[in-house]
Amino acid sequence: MESKLIRAVSAHPCLYDTNAPGYRFLNMRDDSWRQVAVKMAVPTPRPNPFKPAPRPKDTDRRGRPILYQGGKTVCNNFNDLGCSVSSCRFLHTCSFCGEAHTKSTCPHNPLKHGLCKYLGTPINIPALASALEGHPDPQFTSYLTHGFHSTTVFFRVQKAAVSHCRA
Repeated sequence: MESKLIRAVSAHPCLYDTNAPGYRFLNMRDDSWRQVAVKMAVPTPRPNPFKPAPRPKDTDRRGRPILYQGGKTVCNNFNDLGCSVSSCRFLHTCSFCGEAHTKSTCPHNPLKHGLCKYLGTPINIPALASALEGHPDPQFTSYLTHGFHSTTVFFRVQKAAVSHCRA
């Protein structure tokens, strides 16, 4: 039996010789091992083409993130497509604010109103002015410190870069 295995493996240098042309190719080595298994009359497991790939634990069947409110799971169908299950075991609340409406009708959802392209970032203007006192460009410094009329400055960002922004 051992000599039969040695002959079967030695017929495929890509399995043991690091200088063999097929050594670096995993598919070629896999094929060679399958041929060795056939010669040795060892049954080889075949991958099931109908078995779905495993999904991450924090996503549902459609790849959407699983969200929780108060320790209970929020119904993604209710928020995205509308849930048609009469006895749904998930919460039918907005996945954005937690109130009793869908995410698409949420008055607090900036994506619905197009506000998400501007994110509010609080900047302390007096602290910024003192930090920029020694800056070589006084015009730039003046623009940063006196060009804003409120203490909140809005920066423009791409919508795709923002997954969940809250007002």
